[in-house]
Amino acid sequence: MVLPESVQVIADVIGREKALILIGKLPRHICGIEGRKCSRIAFYIPTVKRMRLDHSLVKILGWNDALKLAKFFGGEIMQVSTCVGIYKEFIRKTIQRMRDQNLKTSTISGRLQLPEWYVRQIMKTKNPHKVVPEKAANNASLNAVR
Repeated sequence: MVLPESVQVIADVIGREKALILIGKLPRHICGIEGRKCSRIAFYIPTVKRMRLDHSLVKILGWNDALKLAKFFGGEIMQVSTCVGIYKEFIRKTIQRMRDQNLKTSTISGRLQLPEWYVRQIMKTKNPHKVVPEKAANNASLNAVR
């Protein structure tokens, strides 16, 4: 699937997989329209000088990739598509690939920063699109990116 342009610019810097992980882990806010979640996410990327080890971008991506974003977009507020469908498919395929490598559920869960119950559900469900990754991401509870 083709990424929306707003996400592709991030993927050009840190790679498609890391960009999808970032977008999937960022908190989504209620838009105010009948309680619907927004189709876009806004988040701030600090400058290189202001990037800290405890920043949410570092927690999600690791220091090197967070620093790459800071070098390219430091000081900007990014507004990107949530890529919900693309993210769901990416997670499903990634879990399947890791399971095919005989990795334990706990290992997959740790690497993808998802709760084990969610990974088990994806592994056993015939229609993984029915599992809601936003709920899993909320349970992993990362602070909002500042």
